Amino acid sequence: MHRRGPKLVLVVVALAILASACGAEGPPPETTRVIGTGQTHTSPTPTPAAQPPRAELTAANGRVLGDQGSSCWNYTRGGVCADTDFIDSSFELPVRTGEELTLSFGRDDQPVFLQVQTYESPTPQAPSDILVVPKQNPSRFPADFAPGVHWLLVHSAWPEGDVGHYFKIVVS
Repeated sequence: MHRRGPKLVLVVVALAILASACGAEGPPPETTRVIGTGQTHTSPTPTPAAQPPRAELTAANGRVLGDQGSSCWNYTRGGVCADTDFIDSSFELPVRTGEELTLSFGRDDQPVFLQVQTYESPTPQAPSDILVVPKQNPSRFPADFAPGVHWLLVHSAWPEGDVGHYFKIVVS
């Protein structure tokens, strides 16, 4: 005869603990046991580092926020990566050929890496061009594009991680 009772109880308890953790917001607080005293100390849940920054593209006729794409971001207790497909933004920024565009991010420091890829289609196989833009925040560069619709994928890297943003411009 097999004794399944204690094993079944352990499995049920483990599943209950896992299920209760699914509804928790953020990582659990860190508990430290003080050896030899039997006392424990629970520190507050650490606040994660800033979220990936928002990106904004400004031209003479307006500005648009970029649609956030794939990212890998490090928080106090670990990193999170999220992948997305190419995003065909519903927001279009009207631009004139040759005018200055300003790309800015919702933070005060400078990116570690910055690259702008251009696409001629919302379902790209490969970028049409890779623009060399100043690694600054804000970064300014000319809209040297032929008339028509263009999609821009902005890759930026920061001390906490990297993120992509998509923009749709209509050049006249």
